[in-house]
Amino acid sequence: MLLNKLPDFMMLKIVAKRFLKKTLHIKNKRDSDFPQLGKQLIPPGVTSSVFNGFVTSETNQCGLQVSIHHDQNGGVSCSWHSSDKFEGYPQTLHGGISFAILDELLAYAIFEQYATFAVTISSQTNWHGRIKIGSTIYAKALVKKRFWRFVRVKGKILNEKGRVVVSMNALFYIPTKPEFKKLIDLSIMPPEALPFCGID
Repeated sequence: MLLNKLPDFMMLKIVAKRFLKKTLHIKNKRDSDFPQLGKQLIPPGVTSSVFNGFVTSETNQCGLQVSIHHDQNGGVSCSWHSSDKFEGYPQTLHGGISFAILDELLAYAIFEQYATFAVTISSQTNWHGRIKIGSTIYAKALVKKRFWRFVRVKGKILNEKGRVVVSMNALFYIPTKPEFKKLIDLSIMPPEALPFCGID
């Protein structure tokens, strides 16, 4: 019973970081690797009527309509202007929205590098600060490591001042073609997308 009242490692890590920040007066530094949006990345088939994704579909009126680009320094990046349609606490973007943006961006980073669709297996997300409604955010994702069909990807969201407000470290899986067929009804997929639905 006593063990349930003790803090775990993550709790101790956060407390220690905040304590050091206050005692040493450490300020959040501007991230030196600010996203540099290049040419837009549009995987084959995603502009068809079949795709109505919450994050990137331009036709989803309830969605975010995020445009994802190749980043000039590697990986992928995007920018997005927050609105009160996606508010959590007053004047604050809901954390689930920033999670959705990063999760999608990480999947695009895999597509950009390996030309295949992948699925999220696990994700660790940390929120370092609030995102104000009406502000523009910038995000970047980069593939860090691949082993067999598993891919480790990292991403971050920065505010207008260049400070990291959300970070994500996720593990994705690249399905085989038979596995992909079990996940999604391939008969409704646009023909141009089929070569990217799983690997041999």
